[in-house]
Amino acid sequence: MLAERAVLAISLHDDARVAPMLKNFIRTSQNQRIRSSAVYWLGQVGREQAFLVDIVKNDAEDKS
Repeated sequence: MLAERAVLAISLHDDARVAPMLKNFIRTSQNQRIRSSAVYWLGQVGREQAFLVDIVKNDAEDKS
């Protein structure tokens, strides 16, 4: 639960490092809830459509 709150706290900042940090959570976390939260917030940050499209196209990703 702490990691999920960290994702939220990071995504609320107006900083150029937010998107790379969220991408790192998406790429490396084994926790699906953390990954899903990071994907959601990355979508809110904007300018990351290509990265998000790659996730959607990836058949190995959990789509739930």
